[in-house]
Amino acid sequence: MGHEFDSIMVHQLVPEVVPVVAHYQCVVFVDAHVGSIPDDVRVIRVQEEYRFHAVTHHMTPGMILSMARETTDGAPRVTWSP
Repeated sequence: MGHEFDSIMVHQLVPEVVPVVAHYQCVVFVDAHVGSIPDDVRVIRVQEEYRFHAVTHHMTPGMILSMARETTDGAPRVTWSP
């Protein structure tokens, strides 16, 4: 970590990735899918989400962005490719 471009792979989004995400200017979340989404690639600008889930293993990129902003002075620009 700490290079111009880094990547990590996680099974699901968890609060532990917030400190990693918070130190980058731009973050891209990529989520593979199989099913009824007609586009091969779809890019979505992530909006902050202020939701609470009793199970923290059900987090969205928007929740990660919100937590990064709350725990640091800023947050990265985030894009999501579901």
